[in-house]
Amino acid sequence: MAMKAARALSSESMDAVRDLLRTQGITFSGPFHTPGKNVVFVVKSHIFLEAELIDLYRQNKLHREGLQEFGRVGGWRTLVAGDL
Repeated sequence: MAMKAARALSSESMDAVRDLLRTQGITFSGPFHTPGKNVVFVVKSHIFLEAELIDLYRQNKLHREGLQEFGRVGGWRTLVAGDL
C-alpha cells in the first residue's frame, strides 16, 4: 500500500514539475528510463533524475537559477549524442 501511495505522490509531483517547467518556458524532454531503472529528464542539455526535479520543486527552486545552482553544486550530467 505504501508503495502505491509513494508512486501516486511521485506522479502528482512530476505533473506539477512538468507544468512549472512549461510555464517558465524551460525546454525539457522525458521521461526516459535508463538500463539501470532510473527515470531521467533532459532539461536543456542536462540530465536530471526524476527525484532531483521533484526535490527542487519541493524546495521552490525549480527555476532557471535553481537548476543552474544545482548543476554547479552537484556537477552537471550533460547529454551527448548517443546517450539515450
